[in-house]
Amino acid sequence: MDIRTKLAFALVIFSLISMTMLGIFAYQKSARLLAEISHRQLEALAESKRNDIVKVQEGWQDKVQLISSQREFADAVRRHMEDPSPNNLVLVNDLIADAAAVLEAIDRISVFSLNGEEVTSFGRASLGPPPTTVPEGEVGYRGTQISENGRVRVAFATTLFRDTVPMGVMEVVFAIDDVSTVAGNYTGLGYGGEAYVVARTGPDVVTVLNSLRHLGETGPTTMAIADASLPVQQLMRGEEGLLERPFVDYRGESSWAATRLIPKLDWGLVVKVDKNEDSERVEALRDALIDIGVALSAFAIIGGTLIGIYLARPIHELRLVVERVRSGDTSARAVAKGDDEIAYLASSLNDLIDNWESKSAASTSDHVDPDDTDCSSND
Repeated sequence: MDIRTKLAFALVIFSLISMTMLGIFAYQKSARLLAEISHRQLEALAESKRNDIVKVQEGWQDKVQLISSQREFADAVRRHMEDPSPNNLVLVNDLIADAAAVLEAIDRISVFSLNGEEVTSFGRASLGPPPTTVPEGEVGYRGTQISENGRVRVAFATTLFRDTVPMGVMEVVFAIDDVSTVAGNYTGLGYGGEAYVVARTGPDVVTVLNSLRHLGETGPTTMAIADASLPVQQLMRGEEGLLERPFVDYRGESSWAATRLIPKLDWGLVVKVDKNEDSERVEALRDALIDIGVALSAFAIIGGTLIGIYLARPIHELRLVVERVRSGDTSARAVAKGDDEIAYLASSLNDLIDNWESKSAASTSDHVDPDDTDCSSND
């Protein structure tokens, strides 16, 4: 193997090793950056959905305040409290029926006396015990209930005032269809991701309030907290944020999750994405780097070979000069260009050949044939 082949191989191997190390470093760094970006996007989605749910909650409270702030409604309740006649009760019933018909998502409206006795109501069955009084201008959260038919309802209460005098307590119960709509929007969550809202419905029991994406329209799902997934357990401990490691969901798939607390409703929100889908971008990056590496490897092999041949050409030419001199061609000379070591070696070789040629010529001229000497003497 001559010097040209060795030099070409050395350049190619060095180039391939350098590109491999660079590719590994770029892949690892890019994979970490992509993971950080994905986690930030997941956190942003969780924050966005929490804000949407808070807006739904604020909308419910605004509807309660809108009903209770109607002067006509407060007057009707006051008249009925002072004179509980059928006519006065009919007026109160008509007003709450109109409010339930006009305002969306209302499931039930009830009016209670300050003693806790139900005066009248409109809508589905009540949530349970009567509400307590609430400070003027405020709306209190009553709780979340799961009905026997799987309907989730959330209740708010406010005190009815007439000229700063409390007249009674009104309870308004809402269906959580708007919350299910927010949780059911899977934009940005891929094919396997989803969002769901959970609430503590017992000392050691938690309920998923909306249907899970991969189980169909199953309605709310109740389970023991000990059997719940890691993000749900995190919420039940009053913690929120991005899980430090993936967890296995109800499908057996490894997933990343971000959680958010909704304190005013005592709810929690889980937003999750499949780890496999999240890794697809990293795998695509790896495949792209491999393709680029293969293309650059071909270029490195060709380029390294050509550069090796070019750099080894002066040494190869010196070898040819030496071979010609050995074969008897003393006119052979090396090309001495530049000021590097090879040019110095070529110049030294030329000097060596010149010196050797001069000594050979001198030795030939000093040698005299005896026959030629005798002929000269006879003459």
